[in-house]
Amino acid sequence: MSFTEPEQHVASERITASPSSAAALQARRQELRRRRGRRRLDVAIGVLVAIVAIVVAGLAVVAVIAVLVLLACALSFPYARRRRRRARGRVGSARARRSRGRGGR
Repeated sequence: MSFTEPEQHVASERITASPSSAAALQARRQELRRRRGRRRLDVAIGVLVAIVAIVVAGLAVVAVIAVLVLLACALSFPYARRRRRRARGRVGSARARRSRGRGGR
């Protein structure tokens, strides 16, 4: 069944329409307009849902990436702190060695 079939049917009724069937013809046309409006509304809702799904999926991907970046930052702080402590320990031991060497003169 095609979308043009009802309109073709209405066109054929128009030729043989009598005054009594004019009201039926008008009612049929009104029903066809309603159906067309409902189809447009269904398509509009479908497009809106598709757009929302794409945006939400995109935001979900962005959220996952943001969580990974925050996790990487959170893991870098203890690593940097450990490197500073190790470097401080090396510098402190070198200073101690130097001061021991100077004091022994």
